[in-house]
Amino acid sequence: MRLLKRKEQQALDRYFIERGVPILLLMESAGASLARIIGQSDALSQKDHPVDLLIGPGMNGGDLYTAGRHLLAKGYTLRVWESERNRDGLKDPTLTMRQALLGLGVKPALLADYVEDSEALIVDGLLGAGFEPSRTLSDEMREAMEKMQKAKDGGAYIVSCDLPSGISTDLGYVSPYTVRADETVTFFAPKAGMMSSPGRDYCGKVHISDLDLPASSVSAFWEARDKEHQVSDRTEPFGRGLYSLDFNEWQDKLGSLSAQSHKWQQGKLVVVAGQKGMAGAAYLALAGASHSGVGLIHSVCHEAIYPELFSGHPWVIFGQVESAPDDSSAWLRALETRLPKASALLIGPGLGLDKKTEKLLSYVLGLHNLPLVLDADALTVLAASTSLQEALLHRQAIGGQTLLTPHEGEAKRLALASEASSSDCEKFEQQWQAFTRIEKASYLCRKYQADFILKGPSSLTASYKEDKAYINPTGGPALAQGGSGDILAGLAAGLLAQGFSPLDAGALAAFWHGRAGDLASEEKGPRASTIQDILAKL
Repeated sequence: MRLLKRKEQQALDRYFIERGVPILLLMESAGASLARIIGQSDALSQKDHPVDLLIGPGMNGGDLYTAGRHLLAKGYTLRVWESERNRDGLKDPTLTMRQALLGLGVKPALLADYVEDSEALIVDGLLGAGFEPSRTLSDEMREAMEKMQKAKDGGAYIVSCDLPSGISTDLGYVSPYTVRADETVTFFAPKAGMMSSPGRDYCGKVHISDLDLPASSVSAFWEARDKEHQVSDRTEPFGRGLYSLDFNEWQDKLGSLSAQSHKWQQGKLVVVAGQKGMAGAAYLALAGASHSGVGLIHSVCHEAIYPELFSGHPWVIFGQVESAPDDSSAWLRALETRLPKASALLIGPGLGLDKKTEKLLSYVLGLHNLPLVLDADALTVLAASTSLQEALLHRQAIGGQTLLTPHEGEAKRLALASEASSSDCEKFEQQWQAFTRIEKASYLCRKYQADFILKGPSSLTASYKEDKAYINPTGGPALAQGGSGDILAGLAAGLLAQGFSPLDAGALAAFWHGRAGDLASEEKGPRASTIQDILAKL
C-alpha cells in the first residue's frame, strides 16, 4: 500500500475539492467513519459507557465534532473538551461542525478543565498531521496529553483520529507526551510516520477509512501525481512514493509456485561467504537463502568451515577453498567454477576484511549482468576503496542490479566514504547524524545509484532507479542479535535469484524476516528468542 506524507495528504484533499467534492463532505464522512469504528469497539459494550472527546484546534478537531453528533444519535454518553482556541479561532469547515454539535445541546468544556476518567473511551483529536517533533507544545496540549496518559494508565481505552497526537506524519518521531492508542482511525492510507519506528508502536490497531469515495479516484490522484513527477527531479527523498506491505500484499507480491516448477526455474544462487573461523555468518546466510524458494544454492567457503556448513545444509553444493584464507586466486578459481547458470550472487557474510575480499569484490562487480547482493564485510571493504566505488557506479550506469544491505554502522561508513579531507568528513558526519532514516537511505541511493536495505527498526528498502521506498512494518527486538542480518541477506539474495527486482526482493525479504522475528517473539518473548527460533518461523 502507498503511504501518505503530509504534503500528499494536503494535495489529496485539494484534488477532491477541485473535482467538486466539498471539504465539508469529506469531514462529514471522516467523522461518520470515526463514530462507526468507535461504536464497534469492545470498550463500548454498554451504552452508558462515557465517550470523552479531546479536541484540539486542527482540522481533525472537525472530525471529532462530527463524530460526536453521530455518537449522540447512537445514544452514547458524550463529554467534550476543546482547546481554548476553538472558542473564537475556528474557520470552516471545522467551525460549521462545531456549531452543529452545539446546536444539539452539547456544551464543550475547556481542555484545561479536563478530568481524566479511567472508565472512559477517549477519542484523541488533540494534534493532527501538522505536528513536527521540533514544535514546542503549548501548556494546554502538554497537560491534556499528560492527563490522557494517566487515564490510560488507569485502564482507559484510547482511539486516535488520523494518527496519535504527537507523531510526526512523515518520520514517525514521537513527542515525549505521546500516548499509545489502542486503535487509530486514519483516512485513505496510513501516514508514513505510522509505519516508521517508533511511531508505529503507538498506533494500536489501525483502521483505514475510504470516506465513502471509490478507490479508483485515489488511484487516479496517484497516477496524476506520479505523471507530474520526474525521477530526474530529486528535490525530495523518494518522490515516487513511500510504501508498506501488509500480509496479504506480501503474499500476492511473493506469488505462488507452479506445480510444474523445477529447480532450474527457481534460480541458482551463489553465496561467497565464510572464511576460516567465520562459519556462523555463512551458515545463517545459507539458511536464509534456503527458505526463499530458490532452486539451487552453491557456496564458496574455506575448507576449514565446510564440515559445519555441510552438516546444516546438505542440499547446498559446496566449492571449498583449499588454501590459506587470504589466497585470492584460490577463492577466484572456486567462484568461477560456480558461476555457470548462476542467476544471482551474494558476497560478504563472514568473508573478512583482507585483500582477498577486495579482489573478490572487484571481480564480482565486473559481472555486470549478474544480480548481486553486497552484505557485511563486502560493504566495509567497499567503503574503504575508491576504485571499488567507481566500479559499482559503472556497473549501475550500464544497468546492473545491485542490492546493498547495511546496518547503521555500515551505512555511515558508506556515506562517509571518499570525503575529500578529514575536516569535510567531520562536517558531513555531523550532517549525517541529523539525517532521518529516510534521508539516509535516499542519500545512499543517490551516492551509489543502487538499491539498499537500510536495516534497523522499520527497515527501509529503497530504490535509486524507481525513486521509491518501502517502510517495513514487521520486526522488533527479537531481531536485535548477531546473525539476524545474515539471514536477511540470504533471504533477499534467494528472491533476487528467482527473478525479483532488487527493490521487490528487499521489501519481501524484510517483511518475511521481520514477521518471523515477530512470531518467535510471540512464542518465547523478545529476550528469549534465538536465531534458531527465527529460522524456524521463516
